[in-house]
Amino acid sequence: QVKKMISSYVGENAEFMRQYLSGDFRNLTINYTIQNNIQAPIKAGDELGLVEVISNNNIVVSESLIALEDIDEKGFFGRMIAKIILWFIGLFNFNE
Repeated sequence: QVKKMISSYVGENAEFMRQYLSGDFRNLTINYTIQNNIQAPIKAGDELGLVEVISNNNIVVSESLIALEDIDEKGFFGRMIAKIILWFIGLFNFNE
């Protein structure tokens, strides 16, 4: 469920614009696809995937998912901790 949305362009779909401006997100679905194997360093502005906003089973906005800030590469211990966290997330299926 969408609680907050930040957008500079809401598209030319009148129904989506009405929902966005009124804050009525009940009929909106946000789908995102992230590129496989994204690795740091990541620079602000890098394209990381795709975001689609769906209203009443129609894609009303489809835009690139862009990094807002730089992400530096982690050192050895930082990478090990990240791998352990990702392993736990996969093990317990925290994504659902």
